[in-house]
Amino acid sequence: MSRAKAPENRLGRPRTAKQRTNPLPAASTGSTIIPEPPATLDITGRELWSELWRRGESVYTATDALTIERYCSLADRRALYLALLREEGHVTTGSTGQLVAHPAAKLLADVESRMLALEDRLGLNPDSRIRLGLGAAELRSELDDFLSQ
Repeated sequence: MSRAKAPENRLGRPRTAKQRTNPLPAASTGSTIIPEPPATLDITGRELWSELWRRGESVYTATDALTIERYCSLADRRALYLALLREEGHVTTGSTGQLVAHPAAKLLADVESRMLALEDRLGLNPDSRIRLGLGAAELRSELDDFLSQ
């Protein structure tokens, strides 16, 4: 029978809201104030958090914080699985000696598919930006800037 892991060996995010340390960021007022990254994120997720808020300052609001946190948390897991696969390889030996896909490869595929869905919601690819009308808004503002000169 398996036992629960020690807290320092556990991966992932806390399960309860009480364990989260930071509240939602304030709504953007047009200035470049980047909310503090959640304590649940590792280095990859923290860097991505800052980059997303910096680049999306005119698009993201406080209500997007949990979606962005989820995306950054998935990026942390992706980095962990990639490092593990780099170290151990993409295949391993099964119980009867046959070569099988490393369990982390399956987990990586799951994480990447979940990230793709969030990328659409966050406008992180050209198609989703067009669907969300973000590309047109940026183009209009650049055109307005040009015409106002």
